[in-house]
Amino acid sequence: MHLRKQRILVLPQLIDPTLKLQAVFTVLVVILADELQRNVQLLKMRHHVFHVST
Repeated sequence: MHLRKQRILVLPQLIDPTLKLQAVFTVLVVILADELQRNVQLLKMRHHVFHVST
């Protein structure tokens, strides 16, 4: 049991090949969510700028 736990730390892809894909997918989701939030905030700011200028 102890040797199996050590192998997971050293070579996790051999134990579960999808670990790397899960990590990449999670990073992509976080980046896309951050970009979407930034775009929404920028759109709100532009909306306020148009109201101030009129």
